[in-house]
Amino acid sequence: MGFQLKAQLAHALVGDDSLPQQLWPMLDALRVLRNELAHRLDSPKLEKGVSKFIAATYGAVGQVDQGAPVALNLKLSMGYMYGYLAAYEYHVRTGTLPPKLVEA
Repeated sequence: MGFQLKAQLAHALVGDDSLPQQLWPMLDALRVLRNELAHRLDSPKLEKGVSKFIAATYGAVGQVDQGAPVALNLKLSMGYMYGYLAAYEYHVRTGTLPPKLVEA
């Protein structure tokens, strides 16, 4: 089963109310980016795929640092998406929201 089918299945299983709607475009942008990398590392479409993924992620967050390097924005985008999915997994497993991190 491919990534796209898994994402569609997950969307169908959890419905529209469990996860924010912004997550699905992020997953789709990640799928497109992964496919480009899997088939051709020097693809001319790679930059566009990275930009689309970052835009989808920052669209969910509501802010983007235009002056930051692309690599940093990509890293932050991946971290945001992973963090949200990890929090959702915690919620499904425990029935509660994850504890809030205390800033030092």
